[in-house]
Amino acid sequence: MKWSIPFKFKDGIVVFDIEGRNIIMDTGSPATIGTDVRLCGRTARASSLLLSLVGEKFLPDWAGGLVGLDFINTFFTTVDAQRMTVTFDDDGPQSAGTAVELLPAFAQGAPFVPVHVGGQRVRGYVDTGSTLSYIGGEALVNGPRVGEWDDYHPVVGDFHTPVHRLPAEIGGERVELEFGEMPQLLGLGLQAMGADILVGGELLRRRRVTFAPASNKLFLQAYQ
Repeated sequence: MKWSIPFKFKDGIVVFDIEGRNIIMDTGSPATIGTDVRLCGRTARASSLLLSLVGEKFLPDWAGGLVGLDFINTFFTTVDAQRMTVTFDDDGPQSAGTAVELLPAFAQGAPFVPVHVGGQRVRGYVDTGSTLSYIGGEALVNGPRVGEWDDYHPVVGDFHTPVHRLPAEIGGERVELEFGEMPQLLGLGLQAMGADILVGGELLRRRRVTFAPASNKLFLQAYQ
């Protein structure tokens, strides 16, 4: 079966309106957090263990919960920012664009992809729960500064970062993304999971993205 769910971007993050609650779609979380979520005729059960580890501040004040990889990876999941829908498909998309083979990751189906950016070939973690992409500060000199951003991460807390626009290549697909300067603690956390950089939700606005863990792939398709 296939379900197409409308969404909105809030702070650049994919958010569903479910029974009047803002529910984040977050590939950066291994589990659903905050509350059980009824979606696509199924229930994503919230992980009380993970919430106890990360604390209540894991969620923005405006969010009522999030669905993580435990739910997302039971489908072929396509985020279409042109139609403003997320399609959850049991059988897989008919036409999905450029196929990017997922790299080995800390959890099966976690979207780790090869990225060429700032003169480096690195392992990127595609995190739809992050507004910005993040990379080490030395790489930011390769692109113009386009602004600043106040952000929050449960490992780091509140922080402020300059924002630079950098050309990147993901599995042969060229795209420009906005990067913040990676806080040291966030960098250490990513390294512990086996990633070098964070690829944030802006990718979803630049390309139609299909998460296909059953095929060990991520698909990128240019908007027309």
